[in-house]
Amino acid sequence: MSSQTATNQEWALAFYELQDAYTDFILSRQAKLCSKGMIKFYNFTTGKFIQWLEQGGITKPEEISARHVRAFLAELASKGLSDSYIHGYARAIKTMLRFFHAENYLSKPVVFDMPPIRNLKLPYLRAEDIPIVLNECKTKRDQALFLFMIDSGLRRAEVCDLSWGNVDIPSGLARVEKGKGGKPRSVVDQPPKYVPVVMLDLEQ
Repeated sequence: MSSQTATNQEWALAFYELQDAYTDFILSRQAKLCSKGMIKFYNFTTGKFIQWLEQGGITKPEEISARHVRAFLAELASKGLSDSYIHGYARAIKTMLRFFHAENYLSKPVVFDMPPIRNLKLPYLRAEDIPIVLNECKTKRDQALFLFMIDSGLRRAEVCDLSWGNVDIPSGLARVEKGKGGKPRSVVDQPPKYVPVVMLDLEQ
């Protein structure tokens, strides 16, 4: 066996250590019954970080340092990405590195400062916006779904996951099997006090 072939095999085995730890992390999220969306989130964010590490010559989890994390996040920031986008990457990486340490892939924890989210202002509907959105709905079905979301406070993904078995029409009770964090919850379809009731004739 040539020295070059031996070197290539050593590098392949070394990279396998990092990939094996990463695969173990993803399996741990699946075993914790994380939602498909959350699994996809971890695959995308931590997967990009692992790929970036490999391109930089990092072959083992033990070689990962806080400086690597900071350099990766700085590279994201240089691309003009939003604060919340970069924060999401940092949150996923921190979770993965904690897992690496807990499972002895890392002998000591990798500690780094989380990037701040500045001027975070989530979009929301004002009371006067509701009739405008209703008028833009193309079908009575869309209007009914929009009113249901307003009255119940359910998220879009939660509404999409509902089936007839999750909704009790007489009582207005809706059962969400997997809400935020994968936790079930129940809501009652009734208009909140701060939103005026919008009368809508669905028979028209």
